[in-house]
Amino acid sequence: MPDQTKTDQIVLLNAPGDVSQFSLQGQLPQSPGAGEIKIRHQAIGTNFLDIYHRKGLYALPSYPAVIGVEAAGVVEEVGGDVTGFSPGDRVAYGGPPAGAYSSSRIIAAERAIQLPDAVSAKVAASSLLKGMTAYMLLQKVCSVGDGSTVLIHAAAGGLGSILVRWAKSLGATVIGTVGSPEKASLAASYGADHLIVGRGADIVAEVKRLTGGNGVDVAYDGIGGDMLLKSIRAVRPFGTAITIGQAAGPIPRVPWKSFGRANRSRIRASWPGAPISTAIARRRGLPSPPWSGALSARSRPNTDWRMWRKRTKRWKRAGRRAVYCCCRDDESCACGNSRIISF
Repeated sequence: MPDQTKTDQIVLLNAPGDVSQFSLQGQLPQSPGAGEIKIRHQAIGTNFLDIYHRKGLYALPSYPAVIGVEAAGVVEEVGGDVTGFSPGDRVAYGGPPAGAYSSSRIIAAERAIQLPDAVSAKVAASSLLKGMTAYMLLQKVCSVGDGSTVLIHAAAGGLGSILVRWAKSLGATVIGTVGSPEKASLAASYGADHLIVGRGADIVAEVKRLTGGNGVDVAYDGIGGDMLLKSIRAVRPFGTAITIGQAAGPIPRVPWKSFGRANRSRIRASWPGAPISTAIARRRGLPSPPWSGALSARSRPNTDWRMWRKRTKRWKRAGRRAVYCCCRDDESCACGNSRIISF
């Protein structure tokens, strides 16, 4: 049983807003239930996701709430039916649900991983979630390998620095963007092959110059704002642009005509239930759809676009992620046609 004379502390977010909405409060210790462990935090990670939660950009289920999605520490207590963990084990975790801004926390045991002696709690708490994100981006969302050319925005930042090193280890050529010469030195030390320096740099022109006019295979944009359109234009035909954050502000609407101009390729919605072309339906043994899902500003009438836009608005309201490509509606694209993936 926990000592009820001791009080844990939590950082409570009373409502979305600025930092004045935070308050430090005490909380009586609790014991883990079946399948859970209690961790005494030694280090807590901070991420841009925390800022989104604080501002309400990514709203939490209810308020007051405890934010934070990454931490490391020592197992203090183990609940029933838990195997693989014992009190005193060094562990870390990353990902939702939020609740890491606390001196201790009870989580599902399956969310934690054992820490090797060589990895400190501070290192784990500041890099685990970013490492998981980098793995997803480089291996799952789009497979990067030998011969790939990638554009990584904010290449000296937390996620950017991991992406640079990981992409290099996979054999890719890395073009990074940074805001200052000092950050350029950092990104170069991580292994970036080429760096575009300065907020006012012509990123699209520089990428085209560095790639012989082709563009990159993949662009990773964690900046947001108007950077997404620049990323799209820096991607080669049949390449991939991925938006993964809004550090510089919300992403504005991107004109549909920009896709045709940037890629000169056909684009279609590619999530479950999205419209598909007659040819694709025939290959999959599905009934022929009443419209064509392979859309192009030059090859399809406006009526198709109006129908597709209505459907995308409905899917957006339903909270589905958008993935645009030309041929499939699963995560493995047979042709690699241009797409945008929004997290």
